[in-house]
Amino acid sequence: MRRRFRRELDVGAARLQAALVGYLLRLAAGTDDVALKAIVFILRARFGWSPYLPPPR
Repeated sequence: MRRRFRRELDVGAARLQAALVGYLLRLAAGTDDVALKAIVFILRARFGWSPYLPPPR
């Protein structure tokens, strides 16, 4: 499946990451602490986000 649908999987992952970042930005202004922590966890686990990595160029 990965071989035949690589582009679709990559596009889907990019859309998911963009949606999560959008939710993250909306939650950052609110008071829902649990949802904010859950989204940060998903971004770190699935997309390799880390506070220790240098920013992308």
